[in-house]
Amino acid sequence: MQTDFDDPIVLKLFKTRVKMLLEEPLFGQLTMRLDLEDASKWCPTMATDGRKMFYNRTFVDRLEPAELIFVMAHEVRHVIFDHIGRRGTRLKDFWNMAIDFICNYGLVKDGIGQMPKCGLYDPRYTDDLTSEEVYDLLIKDAVVIKSSLDMHLEAGHGDRTADPDSVLAPSPKELDEIHDEFIADLLRAARTIEPGKLPLGMQRLIDRLTAPQFNWRQIICSNLRSVVRFDYTYARLSRRAWTSNLFLPGQDVMERVEAVAWLDGSASTTQAMITAFLSECAAIMATFKDFSLTIGTFDTAVYSVQVFTPFNANEITSYPFKGGGGTAPSVCWTYMREQQMQPDRILVFTDGLVGNDWGDAELADTLFIVHSNPKVTAPHGLTIHASF
Repeated sequence: MQTDFDDPIVLKLFKTRVKMLLEEPLFGQLTMRLDLEDASKWCPTMATDGRKMFYNRTFVDRLEPAELIFVMAHEVRHVIFDHIGRRGTRLKDFWNMAIDFICNYGLVKDGIGQMPKCGLYDPRYTDDLTSEEVYDLLIKDAVVIKSSLDMHLEAGHGDRTADPDSVLAPSPKELDEIHDEFIADLLRAARTIEPGKLPLGMQRLIDRLTAPQFNWRQIICSNLRSVVRFDYTYARLSRRAWTSNLFLPGQDVMERVEAVAWLDGSASTTQAMITAFLSECAAIMATFKDFSLTIGTFDTAVYSVQVFTPFNANEITSYPFKGGGGTAPSVCWTYMREQQMQPDRILVFTDGLVGNDWGDAELADTLFIVHSNPKVTAPHGLTIHASF
């Protein structure tokens, strides 16, 4: 952070952060982890990349103190909710509006500072909705594009070689790390604040992050066991075989399951999610004595379909995960029908940012394991909200 208090803008920013520590301690503590940087040459308002809070001197100068508190808290919310990393292939202008509507609604509801007149606010877009849901509504209603309160950086964009004054936003991998660190700081900061003094919107998020999780892995296992095929083995002969010419199977039962697991490889999934998806597939294979688990990746197409059995289960460590486009689970159902696949169960590991395309319920019962998106429920099958 700059400490040139002879500079009136730096002094104003410093005083505002101290005021936030006293009056809005959660947001105050989190703004302190963002280094302030003068970005007047390229940033018209304020912005953040999760590490720094960039500001335009003229913009800061014309804000009232309560408005500056609001904008700083607005930047913090962008980091908490990973708004930089979640856009994927969505249209930038509509996404920028969606995340600002959500941010501003929450801050207004919690009474954090005062929203500047240039801020986007609509009581229809509450924080009961996700940014993705607001985005879909904005597209559906064909709303007029308006400028957001602040400047929103793009993951991995910027070229300091060509333009030394440009900002190079973090890569998707770095954004994941920044978000994890920020959430850890959020939880630490919450523990220092007197019960009942947290903003209600943040309290709800913290409750969700810290609430005891049900054993969703056991639900997956139980669901698969419900379709287990029991095959008798000749490894131990029945006693009746001793007195007959028939070779009867013994009572050693082999549990066999045949399932297909589809892994969401769209642009909105993170590397951490992908690793978790593959880890759960490995855990499924370790659960059953005999299995045929077909694993494939999808975005708007199907990739890397591979069949795993007890004989090649170890090859999952080198599974070639592909994707990076939009999200269309229906391509998985198209593929399974074309290949005449008839699995006992279909498992879909996804971040839930699917829209209205969830495949169909006709081929086989489906288990949707939704990562980090508790408000989303598939229209068919069983949805499990997983915490990896």
